[in-house]
Amino acid sequence: MALIVEFICELPNGVHARPASHVETLCNTFSSQIEWHNLRTDRKGNAKSALALIGTDTLAGDNCQLLISGADEQEAHQRLSQWLRDEFPHCDAPLAEVKSDELEPLPVSLTNLNPQIIRARTVCSGSAGGILTPISSLDLNALGNLPAAKGVDAEQSALENGLTLVLKTLSFVCWIATVPPARFWKRTDPWLAILPCANIYWQASAPD
Repeated sequence: MALIVEFICELPNGVHARPASHVETLCNTFSSQIEWHNLRTDRKGNAKSALALIGTDTLAGDNCQLLISGADEQEAHQRLSQWLRDEFPHCDAPLAEVKSDELEPLPVSLTNLNPQIIRARTVCSGSAGGILTPISSLDLNALGNLPAAKGVDAEQSALENGLTLVLKTLSFVCWIATVPPARFWKRTDPWLAILPCANIYWQASAPD
């Protein structure tokens, strides 16, 4: 016979994605079958599936049950009883607000285009694995020691060679992706706006 944990949902916003993922994670640590039963709606769902939990339409104040059956049902019953009593009511606490002064400034090259920016915020910090590598953005106002300027002809030649390389590289990327170059090159492309003499060079080097 299944063991039953009875409880009342105390989450102000009911069971949605965030608390459901907490329940799912904990229940998946046990091999027993665990079923969530909302007594108000009479809907049942697999407690090891966040989507199934959300489908029970559990709201604040709903009387619910967990039905546990399996090899480790005693351990699961004890752990889930304690968790639902002590931790579940707090697993939907408001997220820490991100202060506006924590937002990173836009790059100078993008700011000069006067774009309309809509700032976004993450729902949760998430998780990731890898090697942390410190990097820094380029400050166009503090470039440090730059190479000495050459003559106008030499600088113009270097610019044209650089632009040619950019166009060839991007054209190659388009070819790899089987996208016709005409779909890629646009006079309004943001990267063109940050390149000196790009519009002049465009007319001679890029298709309309």
